Amino acid sequence: IAVDGSGYSEQAMRIVAALPWVGATRITLLGVDEGDGRASAAVDSAAALMESHALAVDRRVIPHDEKALTVNVRHEIDTFLADNRCDLVVVGTKGLTGGKRLRLGSVADYLAHHVQCSILIVRDTYPTR
Repeated sequence: IAVDGSGYSEQAMRIVAALPWVGATRITLLGVDEGDGRASAAVDSAAALMESHALAVDRRVIPHDEKALTVNVRHEIDTFLADNRCDLVVVGTKGLTGGKRLRLGSVADYLAHHVQCSILIVRDTYPTR
C-alpha cells in the first residue's frame, strides 16, 4: 500500500483492512521521502492503523536523495515494485479529472499503466449533496 499521510491513502488502507482474505497476507506499507520528513511518520501511522486490525505489516520508506532537485514519486514506487515482488498494489487517489489531472498528473494513473501486477485504486468519495 502506497502511503503518504493523506486521507486518500488512509481510505485505501481502510478498504484493504476490510477485505476478508487480507488477514492471511503480509502487507508492505511504502512511503517515499520527498525531503520533508513526512514519509516515515505516514508509514508509522499507517502501520498503527493496520496493526489495530491485527494485520501483519512491513514498513518501507524510500529515502530522499539529497543530491536530487525533485522527487519523482511515480518513478520511485515503480522502481521499488520492479525490485520487489508484489501481488497487489493499493493506492488512493483524489479522482481528479480534466485540466487538473493534466496539470498535476496522477501517481495512481501512472502505476495503473506501468506496474506488472494487479492494482487496486481507491478513489476519494464525493460528499453527499
